[in-house]
Amino acid sequence: MLVYGDAERAETASAVAAEIARRLGRWTQLPPGIERHATLVSAFIRAGELAQGLLDQAWQRNKSDDWSAEAEASSALLLTLAQLVGRSWAGEGGLKLAVGAQDLLARLGRPVAIRTKQGEGYAFYALYPESYLLAAQQSGLRPETVVIGIRSIGTGLGAMVAAGLGAASFITVRPHGHPFDRRITLSPALAGKILANPQASFAIVDEGPGLSGSSFGGVADWLEAAGIESERIHFFPSHAGDLGPQAKPEHRERWARAGRHSVSFESAVLNPDCLAGGLQGWVEGLVGRLQQPMRDISGGAWRGVGASARGNWPAADTALEKRKFLAVSASGSWLVKWAGLGAMANGKLARAQQLAEAQWTPQVAGTHHGFLVQAWAAGTSLVQAQVDRSWLVEKLGQYLGFRASALRAEVAGGATMPELFQMARYNIGLVLGDAGGEKVGALLGDPERLAGQVEPVHTDNRLHRWEWLVTPEGHLFKTDAVDHDAAHDLVGCQDIAWDLAGAVVEFGLTASESTQLLDTVEDVTGRSTGTELLRAMELCYLGFQIGLWTFAANSNGGADKEAARGEVQRYVVAAAARLRSPG
Repeated sequence: MLVYGDAERAETASAVAAEIARRLGRWTQLPPGIERHATLVSAFIRAGELAQGLLDQAWQRNKSDDWSAEAEASSALLLTLAQLVGRSWAGEGGLKLAVGAQDLLARLGRPVAIRTKQGEGYAFYALYPESYLLAAQQSGLRPETVVIGIRSIGTGLGAMVAAGLGAASFITVRPHGHPFDRRITLSPALAGKILANPQASFAIVDEGPGLSGSSFGGVADWLEAAGIESERIHFFPSHAGDLGPQAKPEHRERWARAGRHSVSFESAVLNPDCLAGGLQGWVEGLVGRLQQPMRDISGGAWRGVGASARGNWPAADTALEKRKFLAVSASGSWLVKWAGLGAMANGKLARAQQLAEAQWTPQVAGTHHGFLVQAWAAGTSLVQAQVDRSWLVEKLGQYLGFRASALRAEVAGGATMPELFQMARYNIGLVLGDAGGEKVGALLGDPERLAGQVEPVHTDNRLHRWEWLVTPEGHLFKTDAVDHDAAHDLVGCQDIAWDLAGAVVEFGLTASESTQLLDTVEDVTGRSTGTELLRAMELCYLGFQIGLWTFAANSNGGADKEAARGEVQRYVVAAAARLRSPG
């Protein structure tokens, strides 16, 4: 199934360097505390992206990694910033940026085009770079350890491990090849640097492992082929679990006996002894002293808050849900949800505030180092609520009209029309057979004919019935409206027609109700959505949901697995009906 995407940006090194300089300038002006620390971390993350972009550009040119002047400068800059992050996390005050770091940043900030990649762990999985520094400090490894970070996100994570070990430098490499069979290619100069100390241990650093752990495995394979004994090879992953189901048997055997070093989210961030009291202390800075410990409602557990029976729970993709907590203070109940590290949280905060001001979502308290804090919405789910259909369609139209007019996207940042069309043909073809996929392709036709109609906005991308509440006052509330356009999938920001299609499918709108919905959006925006674009988006939406819930059914367990299978079947039936009646 085609579901996931890889967020990548076309930038210039000079622009990224200037942004890092601005963030560091702001960091120096802030008072001690979690906001100052978070600002430093955001600069560090962007510096990692700058280094990744430059080194990947060199890799594309040479088809190998090298220990170039650029690689050396990148390593020095990131290590300097990682050391500052470590001292800041330890609560040390009076920190300043060394003049040498500014020189390194200026050297790397050349006016060249690069492509930077968003770290998945930083964006979706509550991965804190500080946890890698703690893991290194607790590993028992010596400063002479050769640290090898795996690009993309391992560029910065390698620096954190090096800082934690007191290493003088670190290296990053770009694995390539089949996703389940990665390998690395190094220049003689870089290979010589890695192998220079015949007594050294080696630390391989990345997020994951995922389905196969082949990036970790590919680097370790190279080391063993170069004569390094397996007991000298250590891994720094983001979790303490095993390799995924696609791992090679020899990699799985090595992983089981290797030294592995990780510090959990709970130990690093939920620990009240960490900076500013940990996550609970950060939340209390926004909403006041908590009356009880925060309740973890991740992995679908949010459904149990106020729920009367498990049988009424909606489906959830428990494996991919973001971290969520429920906090209660004298000021009320609050949802504490992962929003991502660095600049990504700023845009989400701004959209959350706009939606709250327009009374479509609950009020917002703010963000602190990765988490968005928003009032807990009380009400009756639309799954159970009895509402007038015409009223509901009108409200849906007003909501989508608001998004289309107020939440414009500067760049699309999501799948193109050709990519959406390909996804729909492929996913629907897998469940309805080749003939079904061919019919989808025939109905969709040439995607370029619709490209001129697309105006990207920050679409909701999650119009399911269980995402809506009717408040005791009779208002329609959207419970989770901020960042599904920045999820770990290929959809991203789309034309509002994507959400219109979602509303049509999720609420089973009739032809007359669909017309009412379109008319309401046009009244709000002054822009008409073409029927041809809407019908194409419906097929694409169905294809995406089939893929999304198929993955959920394969990763969930128990009742959630069965619920996900039920969702797959619902969308398959809808897609088949759509193909029978294409008009």
